[in-house]
Amino acid sequence: MRRRFAVVALAVLAACGGGGGGGGADPGPGQTTLAVAFGDVASNAATTAPRLLTNPLEESATLSVETADAPFGVAASFSPTNVPAGSSTSVPLRIDPLGAVGAFSGAVRLRFQGASAAHVFVVDCTATSHAPAVTATTTSLAFGEVLPGTQKDKTLSLSNASPAATAHVTAVSVPSGFSLVTPLPVAIAPGAAGSLTVRYAPTGPGAPGGNVTVTTDDPDGPAISVPTTASSGGEAVTDFGTQSFLGDGRTAPLTFSVPADAISFQVEAAVTTGTIGLGSLTGPNGEVFENEQGTGAYLQWPDRVFSAQVPNTDRAGLQLVPGTWTLKIARVSGGATSATVKVIVERRPGPTAMIGTLDLNVFFANAITPKAATLTTDTNLLDILARVDTILATQGIRLGELTGYDVTDPTYDDVTNAEFPGLLALSSAASARRLNYFLVRTAIGGGVLGIAAKIDGPAVNGTEVSGVMGLWIENPTASQRDLVARVMAHEMGHFLGLYHTTESDGTNDFVDDTYNCPATGCTDPTQKYLMHWNASTGGSIVTNGQGLVLRGHPLIAAAVPAATALRARDLHIGEDPLPVSPVWCGTCARAAAR
Repeated sequence: MRRRFAVVALAVLAACGGGGGGGGADPGPGQTTLAVAFGDVASNAATTAPRLLTNPLEESATLSVETADAPFGVAASFSPTNVPAGSSTSVPLRIDPLGAVGAFSGAVRLRFQGASAAHVFVVDCTATSHAPAVTATTTSLAFGEVLPGTQKDKTLSLSNASPAATAHVTAVSVPSGFSLVTPLPVAIAPGAAGSLTVRYAPTGPGAPGGNVTVTTDDPDGPAISVPTTASSGGEAVTDFGTQSFLGDGRTAPLTFSVPADAISFQVEAAVTTGTIGLGSLTGPNGEVFENEQGTGAYLQWPDRVFSAQVPNTDRAGLQLVPGTWTLKIARVSGGATSATVKVIVERRPGPTAMIGTLDLNVFFANAITPKAATLTTDTNLLDILARVDTILATQGIRLGELTGYDVTDPTYDDVTNAEFPGLLALSSAASARRLNYFLVRTAIGGGVLGIAAKIDGPAVNGTEVSGVMGLWIENPTASQRDLVARVMAHEMGHFLGLYHTTESDGTNDFVDDTYNCPATGCTDPTQKYLMHWNASTGGSIVTNGQGLVLRGHPLIAAAVPAATALRARDLHIGEDPLPVSPVWCGTCARAAAR
């Protein structure tokens, strides 16, 4: 509670004059009455009002404080002072309400004492004390959506309505996940505004919230509590560890949760020998993606290092549904007794479902000109990467961070089919989990221009299926740079989950918004797809259904990269026929594999 009190001045003796006494008695001191109005003052600080006093005696005198009515007095710096006759000195009159508020009056008696006479000044003081009066003019802090790896600041504005007291913000508590940027304490002048900066810098998915609570020295002010909300995307991983195969060759049922802000999940599993795949996959409402007979609608590709993403198509019956999912991993071939299993859920609240960043680890064969050291300066390489970025950007995906690695073993200059797994295993040298792209002089003995280890590859480094390989052309012309870029984007598309829009036998892909072109290619220029099996009849178009699959892969991060040199150019990606062999891509769909 605020303390309220008033001090009434002691009775004031007779006004000015140096009355003389009779009968030889010592004369009493003369007395002068003055008035000092401090006006509005702060309750939480001392206020000083200097007053000039003149020694009225005909001799030097010592000026000192005789009495003072609280909360009035003089500043601690004042001490008894010798003042010559007729001279003046400044007295620092002071009021310190010590937190009390209200109207005050009181007297300070100051005495000039000479050798033979004295004079008293009675200073009648008045003041009105005011406490800080702080309110928040910001009603809420709604950060909206903030991507992991980025940050957003919001301002919490405060107002001090006190006419005299400076307010002080002494403490601030913020909800978990948020931080206060502004150093404390913060002073807010009377009648002025102040502010605090609160930051949200997520490192993973979530939707934190709560109240930012502000503590000030306003003793009776309202509690300042401002609701705060935010959301972020990212990955949520459920690691099931090692799961044994039971008598039917499947693991026990494994359940995991998919929140409402998820856009996809990927099952990752691995065995040391043989191959594995989905033994069953069921959605929250009993949706059967894969059954135990292996005849479900979901298209999968069993392997030793296995991955399965939902959604991997734009088909209505195979889309992601929030809730609890159940899966089993099945042993397809070999004698493995167990498998390691985890599920990666990609969360993209709000509009970030439509954006993403693809970071790359780029590996350079010993025999080619570009090297890790020239990754950011090689103009041909930068032009090729910029073209890849332009292709992916049509679906909201941008190339992000690039890290280069040199492959010094000349064995991998011209890579055969048998050498390909060993090349990909060199990705164990990469410090970050990214899409690994290997540039070589020739791929698969020169028979193809590029190849992905598998369709819907795992987001892991160091395995025989951890990446993509493509050729490098020395001193490439503009059309050759366009070719290398389209090969790169095409093979990345495979690793991120896309099948050929059309296979060489005329079969079509798992995405329904791609036109069913014949094996010889579409004649309509709006159907020149990046993922057509034949580069000479394909192009660079990526459809919305294909973008849905790409953005759901765990290697596509929930973040928008800053502008880089890759995007400081205006590029045209050609759709003209490319003078290459029909076997430009070494990745086949294997749609029948189960």
